[in-house]
Amino acid sequence: YPDPYAFKPERFLLDGKLDPSVQWPDAAFGFGRRQVHLCQFLHPLRFTQFRHCPGRHVGISSVWITVASILAAFDITKQVGEDGTIVEPSYEYFAAIVRMPLPFKCCIKPRSMEAEALIRATADQE
Repeated sequence: YPDPYAFKPERFLLDGKLDPSVQWPDAAFGFGRRQVHLCQFLHPLRFTQFRHCPGRHVGISSVWITVASILAAFDITKQVGEDGTIVEPSYEYFAAIVRMPLPFKCCIKPRSMEAEALIRATADQE
């Protein structure tokens, strides 16, 4: 990939969907480990379709609905300091098996009174 160390999730998308021409577009769901079939060895001329992680659709859908729900209910903005200036978040990462951003401050507020009531009602159910 050009600029492989930059965070560019759009490189895996084409018209809002996973781009099948990109190498390993769904690498998080098995990364090829489940693509060996015994029937390939038993019947070498038989075509077998690659298997994938059976829960990948549930995983992708769960992440999507969670992020969509958070963005629908909350305004997420940069932190404002005591002097009124906007605090820029750091773009530093913790590098390990999975790369993740270091903690940063932000402001998360319900978008409306109705959203706040919905959030509180959901929290009370648990």
